[in-house]
Amino acid sequence: MDESLLDNAIWHALGGPQAAFRVPGGRRVRRYEPAFAAFAATERETDEAALRAEIPPGAAAILFTSEPLQPEGFAREAGGPLLEMLATAPPPTARWPPFRRLGADDVPAVQALVKLTQPGPFFARTMELGDFFGIFEGGQLVAIAGERLRLPGFAEVSAVATHPDHRGRGYAKALISAVMESMASRGDRAFLHVWPDNVSAIAAYTALGFLPRRLMHVAMLRRVMET
Repeated sequence: MDESLLDNAIWHALGGPQAAFRVPGGRRVRRYEPAFAAFAATERETDEAALRAEIPPGAAAILFTSEPLQPEGFAREAGGPLLEMLATAPPPTARWPPFRRLGADDVPAVQALVKLTQPGPFFARTMELGDFFGIFEGGQLVAIAGERLRLPGFAEVSAVATHPDHRGRGYAKALISAVMESMASRGDRAFLHVWPDNVSAIAAYTALGFLPRRLMHVAMLRRVMET
């Protein structure tokens, strides 16, 4: 596996396993169809001219870069340092509590949990990007985890969320393990992103075999409407 692909994960995801989710026609910018995600990338991460040329006015763009980015013609809506972590050990076996793979019928429940917990950018068809697993109690979805970016040899753990009334029971660990097992079954190595000040999450991910790979930056931008 070529770890250097992770230095521009969005670019390689949309040029490889997730090309079907890409906005067609872009030459120097690869970005997801808005129903799936708002991530975008250029082959050279500082190619601001390409971003201005190929991202239409009003469109959102979330970029991962090695240095803070504020291209002309874009309004910055959020962003900051982001820690990338990479799995360094086989996934632990997820046996308990009972969980299951989520499908189309579960989308409303997933959207409700995501709205409550705000685990990060999540869109109408994000669940189609990969496998998602959930834990139910009394018929209510109380915890989820899934995958988002997928590039040759690697897949990103994402949308880890637990209902506030059900935290502290090991649900996130079990579901992340299930996601990692799914990735490993097809030969992919897990990675993830976390805010560097989220000490408790970093400790949990470390216990699951993840180690810091690099400190990067995320910029959540929107192309300024032309007047």
